[in-house]
Amino acid sequence: MIGTSFDGSWDVYIEDFARTSILDLWAKFLIHCEGYPDQGAPPLSLFETKEFLTAHQVTAAAYIGRYPEATVKDILKALRVQTVFQQLLDEASS
Repeated sequence: MIGTSFDGSWDVYIEDFARTSILDLWAKFLIHCEGYPDQGAPPLSLFETKEFLTAHQVTAAAYIGRYPEATVKDILKALRVQTVFQQLLDEASS
């Protein structure tokens, strides 16, 4: 079982993986999953991989997140604001 969490569309999420070769790593795991082509078969295309994952996905029964109601973009923005604020405090105390 693979567990992932993302905010945004499935297509954007899985295409980001395709651009970073993560799908190649997943394929090494997925070959052990029922219904995935055998090791000797040619690798699945991005479209075929998306179809396989979509057909076999299940919704988690529960999700526990560290940042409730916050997206990754929200967290990154908050970290940038915190950094700038800290710089202002450092400059004021100099």
